[in-house]
Amino acid sequence: MTHPKIEVRIDHPDGQLLGTVTFQPTTGLQDFTTATVPLPKTSGAHDLYLVFKSGGIYLDTVALSGNS
Repeated sequence: MTHPKIEVRIDHPDGQLLGTVTFQPTTGLQDFTTATVPLPKTSGAHDLYLVFKSGGIYLDTVALSGNS
């Protein structure tokens, strides 16, 4: 069984892959889960793409944080 996942890419939907978040199945639409993925540091300005690799994912919030 393949679990739903979201790829985090920069500059283009087929651009450099920074990380992948894989989700475990839940029991329903109101059964929320939190997922995190560490991303490598990048320099400069980039467009960020979240590429949904399968159905069944409903996204509520995306939060990015950085360490100096």
